[in-house]
Amino acid sequence: SALHHRNLEGAGAQIGPPLLGNEYVNDIALGTDVLYVATSRSVHAVSLATRADVRPPILTDRLVPALASNGTELALAGNFDSAGGVRRDGLYALDLRTGRPTAFDPQVYSPAAMVRVGDVLVLGGFNLTRGASG
Repeated sequence: SALHHRNLEGAGAQIGPPLLGNEYVNDIALGTDVLYVATSRSVHAVSLATRADVRPPILTDRLVPALASNGTELALAGNFDSAGGVRRDGLYALDLRTGRPTAFDPQVYSPAAMVRVGDVLVLGGFNLTRGASG
């Protein structure tokens, strides 16, 4: 992709020229030698050394406002029903070693914020989990 040509200035900054229409940077997460960039409906993995994409983008059907990585897994949170071609409600985890989605599927609907503390994901801004509101 042309992401290596973009000036990534942080969350909420417009990047251009747009890759898929008008794309905005919603969040970034640092992996091992890789910067993960969440845009309106995709997540890109950009090598810090070469500035080239290291894998195809993860496509979602809706907004991805939050990312978190521990170096071996990447978590995406947002208002989506599918990510990477897999049915997931609001939270998706990718095994960075295999490039495949994990079995993790807590069905958290529309989280707006996320931070990883060790092996724990802390989510905010949602009102429904596994069909139970609270």
